[in-house]
Amino acid sequence: MAIQLCLTDEVLDVFSSEKTTVALWERLQDRYLKKSLTNRWNLKQRPFLLHMYKGIPIKSHIADFSIINELDKLDVKIEDEDQTLLLLCSLPSSFKSFSEVIIYGGKSTIKVKKIKEVKEHLLSKKKIDN
Repeated sequence: MAIQLCLTDEVLDVFSSEKTTVALWERLQDRYLKKSLTNRWNLKQRPFLLHMYKGIPIKSHIADFSIINELDKLDVKIEDEDQTLLLLCSLPSSFKSFSEVIIYGGKSTIKVKKIKEVKEHLLSKKKIDN
C-alpha cells in the first residue's frame, strides 16, 4: 500500500494490522483528524516548535507550515499576523534583518505583512542568494 510508505515506523507499527487501504485510511483519519482535545493540543503546539535549522531549504521549511492548514481543518484559527510572526520566529538568526524589514518595513511602527507575502519574499530571497 502506498500509504504505508509515507508513515513513520512508529505510526506504521500501530496500524500494521490493517489489511486494506480503505481500512488503514479510515483508522488514520479517526486517529489524527478527530477534533479531540488531544489532537487539537498536539497540533496547536507544533507551529510554536518549528525551527529552521542550518542546511534546510527555505522551501521545505515553508512547507512545514502546512500545519496551519491542519489546524484550520480542526476549526482552530490562527490569524494571518500570528502566522507571519510564527514563521519569522522560526527562522534562524541569519534572517534577522529580513524579519525586521518585514515587521517594521523601514518605519518605527510595527506593520506585519500577510503570511502569503512573507512566504513569497522568502522564496524570492533564496533565489537571489543562490
